[in-house]
Amino acid sequence: HRDLHSFPTRRSSDLQVTSMAKVISKRAERASLREKQILEAAKDCFSRVGFHATSMAQIAARARMSVGQIYRHFKNKESLIEGIVKEDVSRQMASMDRPGKSSVANVAARASGKPSSKTDAERRHLALMLEIVAEAARNAKVLKILLAGQHSGQTALVDRIKADIHGPWSREEIDVRLRIVSFIQTGVIMQIMLDHRAPASLLLKRSASFCKQLLSPDAAIS
Repeated sequence: HRDLHSFPTRRSSDLQVTSMAKVISKRAERASLREKQILEAAKDCFSRVGFHATSMAQIAARARMSVGQIYRHFKNKESLIEGIVKEDVSRQMASMDRPGKSSVANVAARASGKPSSKTDAERRHLALMLEIVAEAARNAKVLKILLAGQHSGQTALVDRIKADIHGPWSREEIDVRLRIVSFIQTGVIMQIMLDHRAPASLLLKRSASFCKQLLSPDAAIS
């Protein structure tokens, strides 16, 4: 007969499961950090030299990794764009969670703030988004990725606005108004970033006001 002490107890089994869970969690955390590091390198390369001119070797050098490490996380440059788009959608949704503010107020405030707050990082982000849009115009795979990301973010925004305003608007009406708001805000930011003579403070103030009006159920807009 085997010694009863040789059988694993429930406590030892639980400890083994907990230990394994911690190992898996740490591995997932390291993988996530590597992916973020790779995406940051890709964003920098794409915004500086363009999608086509950027090679995986350049991204690897920027991320201080081997090319093989890059391919373990992203199979090609299109998958890198997919990661960037998903990250951007998450960033936009996070901006909707300012405490004490309605969804309408948070959307309207996107292009507000001080002109000085429009940093070099935002300039690089604008250059990156323009590069992705330009690539989408000639690359069907990138277009599909970009539209999927936009649809995901837009659907979530429509849901939040619809829940907040409790108004008579249909989902289609909210969708159209959000698209117009996005057009206004993107245009204003481009004006400020590209033209140093643009009246930045007034542009930001007016765009926030117009966007809030567009998303107000009481606004007389038809």
